[in-house]
Amino acid sequence: MAEGETMMRFLPALLAAALIAGLPLFAPARAGEPIDLKLSATKPYRHKPTGLIIPPVLDNIARTRASALTVDLDEFVEFETAKGDEDITVYVFRHVNGSVPVWADRVAWQIEHRDVYGGAKLAAPIAAFTPPGQANPSGLIGIYTPGKGPYRSTAFAFMPLGAEWYVAFRYSSVALKPDELDGRLRAVIAALQWPRMIEAQPDAAPIAYCTTPLALSGQANPVVDDNAIAAALLTSIVAVPIDSKDRKKQPPAPAIRWCQDAGRYDGLEGHGVYRPVDTTDRYLIAFGDAGVGAMSAPADGALEEFLKVKDKDAPPNWTVTLLQLGKSSFYRRFDRLPPPDQLYAIVTREPSQGSARTWGKNSNITINTK
Repeated sequence: MAEGETMMRFLPALLAAALIAGLPLFAPARAGEPIDLKLSATKPYRHKPTGLIIPPVLDNIARTRASALTVDLDEFVEFETAKGDEDITVYVFRHVNGSVPVWADRVAWQIEHRDVYGGAKLAAPIAAFTPPGQANPSGLIGIYTPGKGPYRSTAFAFMPLGAEWYVAFRYSSVALKPDELDGRLRAVIAALQWPRMIEAQPDAAPIAYCTTPLALSGQANPVVDDNAIAAALLTSIVAVPIDSKDRKKQPPAPAIRWCQDAGRYDGLEGHGVYRPVDTTDRYLIAFGDAGVGAMSAPADGALEEFLKVKDKDAPPNWTVTLLQLGKSSFYRRFDRLPPPDQLYAIVTREPSQGSARTWGKNSNITINTK
């Protein structure tokens, strides 16, 4: 894997470690190292939750490592030539927020801002393509010409694997021209053994900027609420996802179209701010390129109303949620939409009110009473 590539995959783990330790996000606290997945030299890698199979050799390049940052939820397989002049990485991680255009944009940002690629520029516009086993162009692919350094070309592809998973590819080459790498990357994608039945996902297109600004009115203040714990509990209940088996019985939820917020916020230069198209009262901060994000949105009072804990005369308030691959954490509610830099400070420096596991057989809700 190219220098620094693995570090971007550490970001969700660094975030979790910082939160547990009560430290700022980038404090010098060590997150866990990737876990090596033991495979024989000739055995393919199989992602258990999806059944995706990656052979031990791709494009005549042998596998060097199969690893997990979180078993099942965030795994990756690396391939590299003996000379180190060609490298491929395939990532599989859980979809808990955003969309293909959102996370493909984060992958593109990493490529364009990494020193090893010297200000890489797109060789052609990012394009939609139809992944294997799917019937519509639900994936995005981008091919780059590095500005300096050893690589002649570098590329990414990003696609959904049903409604609950993402698959990303990175391919860098010292020898191949960008147009040659385009064809080789598509061949690599086709060489995987994809599941026979893949739930259809929306067409993808490169993310566009939002046409209106966020509706911000200064720093948000915590809501003084005697029912804070109940509110956290109710929010947690809403966040526990439907089991994948039961979800198949439900009608598909309408696809959310996202746009990129055009604002510039202190301390968020390396992260992206996105929101559903035609909204100004909510947004997602996408951390790194591996699916972890923080979101603020107007509180939905339906459950409070049902359980008779809602004050009908109370003014609107906003929730704050940290969306990790295996759980969601919930924070105090606020009297208005917090600016993105304030939301960043909340989820990296303040204790949560509670959390809900969103993966595994034993989903549970934890309420923090301190």
